[in-house]
Amino acid sequence: MSNLLSQQDKQKHFIVGALLGFVSILLAIAGGLYKEIKDKSQGGKFDPQDLLATILGGLVGQAVSLIIFLLIFL
Repeated sequence: MSNLLSQQDKQKHFIVGALLGFVSILLAIAGGLYKEIKDKSQGGKFDPQDLLATILGGLVGQAVSLIIFLLIFL
């Protein structure tokens, strides 16, 4: 995983995924898929590692959201 996040582009995907995941992991997955489909439609390539970085960020964001929720309501 450290190799995956060593690339600056992957770090950006992770951060965006974390922000989206704070709201919902499904939003992070949808956002990551949208970005990769858009890249491919514009002549780029679908990069599954970018998608994975976005989803991992989404999981972290969702975990932070859950922790905050638990701290507030428990």
